[in-house]
Amino acid sequence: MCGRKTYLLVCVIFFTLAFFCQKVCAESFGTLSTTLKKGQWMLNLEGSGTINRDLKYEGGKVKSQYWGVYHARGYGLTDRINVFAKIGYQDLNKIDPNPFTNETANLKGGVSFGISLKGLILKEPENPLEVAIGGSFLYTSAHFNNGPKRDWREWQLGVYASKQFFSRFGPYVGIKYADLDSRLKFEQKEDKGQVKGGFIDVNSDKKIGIFVGSNVYLNKDKDVYLNCEINFVSSLEFGAGIYYKF
Repeated sequence: MCGRKTYLLVCVIFFTLAFFCQKVCAESFGTLSTTLKKGQWMLNLEGSGTINRDLKYEGGKVKSQYWGVYHARGYGLTDRINVFAKIGYQDLNKIDPNPFTNETANLKGGVSFGISLKGLILKEPENPLEVAIGGSFLYTSAHFNNGPKRDWREWQLGVYASKQFFSRFGPYVGIKYADLDSRLKFEQKEDKGQVKGGFIDVNSDKKIGIFVGSNVYLNKDKDVYLNCEINFVSSLEFGAGIYYKF
């Protein structure tokens, strides 16, 4: 009974954090915490986002707030090399300030595509410690006939160490380099029909940070599990997802 209550509490906390993430919160490292054997598949549903991430451009800085929801699939090329691909939706819902009007700008969302690669450095059957390196790339495009437009390219490279406890929990900690490159276009029609605005090219103000997270396994086979993660790069970043391996 105690075990069931513990898992119920974990699920409640997880979905609460996932909801919070979509409302207020860069791509998390979470997918790469999955380790697949040769020929094994993984699929998931995940969300990630950031609060007030600092972006710099020639002439100044802006703060961004965005979130995304994705579906990813992974495959074990070997017991030590895994590849992942994802598709989803990302919403860049705040740029503060708009450099052309000095007001807060809301940029619409767009379709995202991503790919990741992971390699195990240390993984022995008798050793519960796992050390791995991984990298990922995410592209988002949002173009509309009227209003703001953007092309968003984000990539990261990191290394982490994880260790299982009590057979149900797999916490991990790591360090990563994360950057983005994007062109943001702002347009605003004035009363006389004139268009005021322009575009800026932005990238991350800070690029190196740490991340901590954990997998929570929901069954004895460890093929269904939750993942929660917090990143500290240029701002607070959060990721959460539910995973299935087969």
